[in-house]
Amino acid sequence: MTKSTGNIRLHKRSGQQGFSLLELLIALAVTVVGLAGLMSLHVATMKGNRTAAHTADATTIAQQTMEELRSMSMAEITTRHGPLPITGVNNMDTVDGRAGMTFTRDLSVREMSGFLVMMRIVVNWTEDGSDPATVDEQYRHKVALELIRTSLEAP
Repeated sequence: MTKSTGNIRLHKRSGQQGFSLLELLIALAVTVVGLAGLMSLHVATMKGNRTAAHTADATTIAQQTMEELRSMSMAEITTRHGPLPITGVNNMDTVDGRAGMTFTRDLSVREMSGFLVMMRIVVNWTEDGSDPATVDEQYRHKVALELIRTSLEAP
């Protein structure tokens, strides 16, 4: 059906009506729910990336600390950290990592047999950078490296 009003023709096709306000609101609600899901996925990905970065920092710190200890004689280690067995919590200086994260280091050294000693370095951190002793277990993280070496000194 064609209606003529002056110079403008209006065409009305049968069965075509457009969207109602209710349909638009439902489509908007579905879109918001989908975007909320994407946002939570984005937040989870960011948290995972941050945890991976902190773990990489802790691993690097543990490796550097272990290399430092390997370069020292047993006499230097016991002079600096006390007699064997060396056990302790936070018995080494803290280290600052990327993004201001502070890592604590725990050193343990014990005799295994005869001339062998086991050295263990544990690097600790928490998600918000606070003291690991003051937060719940689920927010504490650590990386540990162990090394067995001789206590004999080279001539």
